[in-house]
Amino acid sequence: GECFMGEVKTFEAKLSTVVYDSPNFKIYSVKPNNSDATLKYNSYGDVTIVGDIPQLMEGITYKITGEQSQHPKFGYQYKVKQILRDADLTNEEVTVFLYEILTKRQAKALLEVYPDILHRIKYNEEIDLSLVKGIKETSFRKIKKKLLDHMALLQLINDFKEYELTMSQLKKLLDEFKSVEGIKMSLENNPYMTLCSIDGIG
Repeated sequence: GECFMGEVKTFEAKLSTVVYDSPNFKIYSVKPNNSDATLKYNSYGDVTIVGDIPQLMEGITYKITGEQSQHPKFGYQYKVKQILRDADLTNEEVTVFLYEILTKRQAKALLEVYPDILHRIKYNEEIDLSLVKGIKETSFRKIKKKLLDHMALLQLINDFKEYELTMSQLKKLLDEFKSVEGIKMSLENNPYMTLCSIDGIG
C-alpha cells in the first residue's frame, strides 16, 4: 500500500468547539480567520484539528500547521504538527490566558492595574506591586515564573519542530529539568538522551 502523506497547511484560526478532550489527545473544531478555498472544512463549516494539542482557549488566534488526513467517519481533519499563539496578544487574549493559568483572584488583581501584564513580564518591565491588591513579592515571583514557563513551552514546541514535541511531554520535561532553559540546553546538546528520559518516546 502506498503511504499517503497529506498536504500540510498553515492557517490562523480560533476555537469553535471542543469535540474531544483527554490529556494526550484532543479534537477541536476551529474557525479559520480568513476563508481559504484550499482548506478542507467539516460539516459545520469549520476545520477539524486533532492531536496532542495544548488546551486552546476561546477568543484567541492560533497559528496552526497541520497535515491533512481523511477519517472514514469524521471526514477531513488536520493532524497538528505545530500550534502557536500570536506573539503579542490582544488584551482580551491576555485576560483569557491569565484566567487559564492563575487563580481568578490573582488574574483579576493583576489585570485591573496592568492590562498589559504579559508584555511587561515578557520584557521584564517594571511592575509596582504596591498597586496590586493582595499579591506580594513572593507570590508574584511564582506567578511570573508560571506565566513565563507557559509562554516558553509554547515557544519550545516551535523551536524544536523537528521533534514534534507535545505540551504534555514538555510538562514532563519541565518536572525533570526544572526550567525551560534546562530543557532547551539539553535538547540542543543531547536530544536523544533528553527525549529518552520521557516515557513513550522511542
